[in-house]
Amino acid sequence: MMKRSGRKRLKLTELIYIPLLAVVACLVYVIETPSSALFAAFFLVGGSFILIKGSDLFVESAVSISASLGVSEHTIGLTVVAFGTSLPELAVSVLASYQHHPETAWGNVVGSNVTNIALVLGIAMIITALKPSRFAVRDSLSMLVVSGIVLLLAYDGMLRWYDGVVLVVLYAVFIRMLRGRETKGESDGTVPLGPALVLLSLGIVGVAVGADAVVRGAVDTSRLLGVK
Repeated sequence: MMKRSGRKRLKLTELIYIPLLAVVACLVYVIETPSSALFAAFFLVGGSFILIKGSDLFVESAVSISASLGVSEHTIGLTVVAFGTSLPELAVSVLASYQHHPETAWGNVVGSNVTNIALVLGIAMIITALKPSRFAVRDSLSMLVVSGIVLLLAYDGMLRWYDGVVLVVLYAVFIRMLRGRETKGESDGTVPLGPALVLLSLGIVGVAVGADAVVRGAVDTSRLLGVK
């Protein structure tokens, strides 16, 4: 198997990421900022950038660590990459719920899923015809089943902790089903183990800070616009 080349230089986004992360963290956790349109926009834009870039670093480093431990590419794709690409939505929704903003959490989940299905998949089909595999069809059916279960759980107008447990268990079952498709093999990491651990830490911190900034920006924006 051909080895992938390592990272030779930092990208522009990575050069911006660390200082912006420090600035946003100070504004969110240290300096008390007023609720203004300027700060709300900064938190939304800056927080989104940090959140997305932090997720990218998390995925890249986690893939490298998994590969260095001999985990197959298929398993990495089904677990690490799938989880990492959903990390921004997960972080924002969890933080919004923790800060007692359930509408933000629910809107984030619904909006991101509608965007992924209607916009992303729609544009992909406009560019080129797609032929779903039998696994893709099965996964789509699983998605519909889970969506239906969410609607049933929310039928009484309230989603409680035990409803969350049901959904987490369903996710675990889904991952277990995917593991049955695993093909053996090893993959060489793109980043050495040491730097990968550093990037993983930076990614996790970025996701946490970015999610906090996005939630704060969204809440401040809704207040300024008089939206309840």
